[in-house]
Amino acid sequence: MGDTGEARALRAWVLCALLGMTGLSGTQAAASASQLRCGWWQNPTPGNAWLHDRHGRWTVGSQGGAQAEGDWPSFTEAQWVRTKGFYGHGCAWWPMRAPSG
Repeated sequence: MGDTGEARALRAWVLCALLGMTGLSGTQAAASASQLRCGWWQNPTPGNAWLHDRHGRWTVGSQGGAQAEGDWPSFTEAQWVRTKGFYGHGCAWWPMRAPSG
């Protein structure tokens, strides 16, 4: 029986949820200028990317618009669920500076 894309996506989601529960506490995150966020990274098309974490959806890049500074996360084949060509989604830890408030 082969590994289906649906099964891989479910395993990735569970792993992401578990990693999120072991992340930095709110106090630790607030104390650092750059916060390490754990969430669901989506890159559906060129230049478009979002990170969904327990605080909401963060727009990382918009095709033809603003792009966050820094490198995007890298994924192995086992960590990345392709939805269209090389584009897709996976669980990621990503350092970012979030607006306060």
